[in-house]
Amino acid sequence: MKSNLFKYALCISLFFHLALIVLVVLYNNRQENLTFSSRYTAVEFKGGPFGVARAGGSAPQRKSILRGKMPSMASHKGDVITSSSEKITEKSDAEASNKTSLPGGYSNLSDGVFDSTGIGQYYSENSLNVRMKYPDGWTFLDQHLNNKLEGVTFYPEFSDIQPPPYIHVEVTDKYYFDQRKYKRYYKFDYFDGFYNDPEENANQVSQTIYIRTQDKYDYTIKLIIEGKDAFIGFQPAFFAIVNSFRFRM
Repeated sequence: MKSNLFKYALCISLFFHLALIVLVVLYNNRQENLTFSSRYTAVEFKGGPFGVARAGGSAPQRKSILRGKMPSMASHKGDVITSSSEKITEKSDAEASNKTSLPGGYSNLSDGVFDSTGIGQYYSENSLNVRMKYPDGWTFLDQHLNNKLEGVTFYPEFSDIQPPPYIHVEVTDKYYFDQRKYKRYYKFDYFDGFYNDPEENANQVSQTIYIRTQDKYDYTIKLIIEGKDAFIGFQPAFFAIVNSFRFRM
């Protein structure tokens, strides 16, 4: 009889402990979702960041966008990484200000030029819980393997630039990362960013930002645009798109 009472009491204790764990997990997930959604506020906007328009007509009116609230740039100090050391050292504000202008008129992340104007659409998927903003008038094509996200490509539905620009996000295994390949570093709110100056190939310009996380996977986000002037004009929007990137295993 005492043995049965002990087993019964043990079962009740295990049940209440499991219920408490489930409640804690649900509360934490709710707080994460609230934190992400509260970083944006709706505003009215017309047009897009890249002059995307339907053939034979004007750019369609966008009813509203979610304008990203950018963090204070004073807390983000751009840095140049030297190949002789694995340690990332942040320079002083004065040193960083001397490094803001890149050759050729390109922007640097440490410039603090994040332009979320016209970036009002959200991409969200479930396997890796990837979320990010992308421009009005653009669409996307994502790829999954064994029910896990492998990559996603964003591109305008209509564009005056041919070939059209695109942004490609790729999931990458962490052991591929080699810090020595990257010249520059930027500390985002939710991850570390490693990147080089934009690359020019014929008339195409591209730039890749490596997203270093504390989760199982890392990511790369790459922008390719035909024409240097077009790339320079869109670069602040690209930085805002990268800044909006979220993930959670």
